[in-house]
Amino acid sequence: MPTQDETTICTSNSAEWCDRVCRAHGVPGTFTPEIWFQPWVGPPYYSNAITLTRSGLTEQYAAIAQLEENLPQGFSVKDAFANLDLTKSGFHVLFDAEWIWFEPSPVAQPESRSSSWFQVKTEHELIRWEAAWAASGSPTASRVFLPALLTDASLAFFGAQRDGQVVAGCIANRSRAGVVGFSNFFAPDSGRDRYRSEAVALVANFAKGNPLVGYDRGAELQGLRALGFRCVDPSRFGCGPQSLVPFIEAPVFEATTSSNCSPPLSNPSVTVIEARCYSA
Repeated sequence: MPTQDETTICTSNSAEWCDRVCRAHGVPGTFTPEIWFQPWVGPPYYSNAITLTRSGLTEQYAAIAQLEENLPQGFSVKDAFANLDLTKSGFHVLFDAEWIWFEPSPVAQPESRSSSWFQVKTEHELIRWEAAWAASGSPTASRVFLPALLTDASLAFFGAQRDGQVVAGCIANRSRAGVVGFSNFFAPDSGRDRYRSEAVALVANFAKGNPLVGYDRGAELQGLRALGFRCVDPSRFGCGPQSLVPFIEAPVFEATTSSNCSPPLSNPSVTVIEARCYSA
């Protein structure tokens, strides 16, 4: 593993995943040492910028200013280290969450599975998977996950079927640091803990002994902690003197400058802030 702190590894994994999704839509982002940013209208639920270091604020603010010019209709920013003060631009906190880390050894493969799990391999399977994902609480008028993602060996979409229908799923993404992101988990309320345990076991197998990373909040965070995930570098921070939520426990937040932007992530697991609409 590289000599990076765990939060940096987590946020880099998140940025690489976002870039892959955006790249599949023909709007790849740009990586600098301090920030990943993508100054175009991208797929629903995906940020236009993610900070990559605790330092480099000057470059990070400059990239966000560029986004304001390029995307007057609204954009989103994920502040991975809770270092930015965006309240001067009218942002306020919507919700918070935690980066999480998991060493695979504590999780045992379930002796039996409650449903038939499979790895998505074809476009038809991907369409069925995304329809189930969207129906579970991530509605969108356009597709998010395009077939090009299936050609990337560092990614895996897993789904669970019952009675011929996709009922649960998750995504794994391996990043350059060697860790594997666990994201986009969905499942019915009935048996959700079981599905989550099975999904984590599948992604742990895909990770081949490397750590799993991600972010989450609330009951979903507690469910993952029960499986062995731990919170990484929890922090308490203020979003500025005029913040509507003066203090938040979270090492990451997402921002949007328009109420007409894409809705929050399907698995709302980052601190999100929203600002007034900007006009050209």
